[in-house]
Amino acid sequence: MAFITPLVLLFALGQHSTLAMLLLLGVCVSFLLQRFKQIKSVFLVLFAFILFGLDFPIYGGSQITLPTEPLAAILFIMVLFEFYREKEFLIQIIKQPISIGLLLLLFIWMASSITSSMPTISFKYTLVNTVFLVGAVGGSILLLKKYNFDFRHLYLLSILPLLFFGLYSIYTLLPYHFNPGAAPLIAQPFFKDHTIYSASIALFVFPLLLWPIYNPKSNKNYLISAIGVLLLVSLFISSSRAAWLSIIVSGLFIGFIYFGGKAKHLFLIGIAALTMLWFNSKSIENTFLINPYSSSETDGSLQDQALSVTNVNSDVSNIERLNRWRCALRMGMDKPLTGFGPATFPFQYLVYQRESEMTYISVTNPFNTILGRGGSAHSEYLLLLSESGWIGFITWMGLQFIFLFSFFKIWNSALTLNEKKLSLVMYISLLTYTIHSLFNNYLGNAAFSIAYWTTCGGLLFYSVRATDSPKHD
Repeated sequence: MAFITPLVLLFALGQHSTLAMLLLLGVCVSFLLQRFKQIKSVFLVLFAFILFGLDFPIYGGSQITLPTEPLAAILFIMVLFEFYREKEFLIQIIKQPISIGLLLLLFIWMASSITSSMPTISFKYTLVNTVFLVGAVGGSILLLKKYNFDFRHLYLLSILPLLFFGLYSIYTLLPYHFNPGAAPLIAQPFFKDHTIYSASIALFVFPLLLWPIYNPKSNKNYLISAIGVLLLVSLFISSSRAAWLSIIVSGLFIGFIYFGGKAKHLFLIGIAALTMLWFNSKSIENTFLINPYSSSETDGSLQDQALSVTNVNSDVSNIERLNRWRCALRMGMDKPLTGFGPATFPFQYLVYQRESEMTYISVTNPFNTILGRGGSAHSEYLLLLSESGWIGFITWMGLQFIFLFSFFKIWNSALTLNEKKLSLVMYISLLTYTIHSLFNNYLGNAAFSIAYWTTCGGLLFYSVRATDSPKHD
């Protein structure tokens, strides 16, 4: 019978039989691994290799990232099996604000896929991202809860890959004298773009840089911090201005916490900053319009890259980003409730472009883009607005605030000081993308997405632990 069943599936499903067989094989492998309690092994292997994923063509013109996506799919199924057996713990997790925010995000992806202008593309995107999110968040929580795994060991597991990429980035750009024009080559073929690379690496900078703060003192700790410094150098030469900004803001937040800052102080600082922006809007506008520095100059320096951030008059990269943002806003206005559907922006925004706002790198054909001229909405916030409506935009923004207040809950709980410090570096990792996602969107990238949602799972676990802990005055 076991031999006949695959043959029946092959005959019945015709051209989709290969996919069906792979799915069946994946479920069987996942079930066996779960039964033999190998979820920890699968998760650790996945996390060790996420930065080394390579894209390969498969059936139907699609691509698969190996070994990342198959391992993520197996982990996802194992997590579902495991939580089916651990229902009480699952209910405890679901009650947390972070879980509610994540479930709402998944629901919005699914709902907007149903009403999508391109349902096949949307459902595929939603399925893949659900696998990444549930597998990474659920897997990390199960490791921490069921196996008493120390989250710090995930960072230790990442040291060799991160050391490789730190040195590889310097080796790649050294022949070009670190010219920003060569930045797209920084991590190929593992990363298609230097900004995806920088966003992924930024997740690990502070956990390694601050390693001695939340670990017992040892000479080896400073060696790990030295790798954190190497990652900072790698980010600096990556010429990703959004990554630079995310590191600066995250560093300031660490200082804010260690000087005794609280949530209410942060709220007051935010109000003061918005007030200053309001009263100085005219001078800020002039700064944006008269900035002569450009990030597009082939012989430009890293200083030019940094100073070009506010140039919206002649910097092609900035002007094209504004073009995409305006298109996303128009799409959100046209379909405010449902959006156009997940992963549809690259196809649907083209007709929303206005000739006066386009640049020489603007895209007119989604199927024939030149390297460096493609991309999406260049903002996770506005991407969700255009693809899932205003509720998608609000959900993503709300999730960032939930991360923030969950961290403060942990910080003010009765957990140990080392646990609080570990939670701080987890939140800082998430904060780097809170800032970076204003200017780019990478949740669909396997390496970044799994690393990001794993960190989210760690923060969620400590949020569960802090829930029943008495609060400090």
